[in-house]
Amino acid sequence: MSAISEIIVYSRPHEVHSYLKEHLSHVETVSEDVFEGPGMYVAVTVYQQYFMRVGNRAALTVIVSGSQDSDSTRVKTVATGSSRDFIIDFDWGAAGAFAYEPIELLKRGFRTSEP
Repeated sequence: MSAISEIIVYSRPHEVHSYLKEHLSHVETVSEDVFEGPGMYVAVTVYQQYFMRVGNRAALTVIVSGSQDSDSTRVKTVATGSSRDFIIDFDWGAAGAFAYEPIELLKRGFRTSEP
């Protein structure tokens, strides 16, 4: 099962990225890459977490992107791998909950809007 969420955050991208790193510290970080260039910032972080309800690990990719000169940042989350079986694609809502966790955190910490 997979789930995708997106949100626009009204803050600079590096601030949003730092906030998410701090508030998702309870989730295992698998990989993190930050790409900065003239006026641009992109951070791609991959997390994983074990979900007891499906007896499996789920992966979460969080993409933070925006202009370093702007107070508007796009955040996209993609959760996948939460199904227990490759034939039956059912995960008791684990992927959706995992994908939406960073979105909820951002809504509590920043002014946001849906894209």
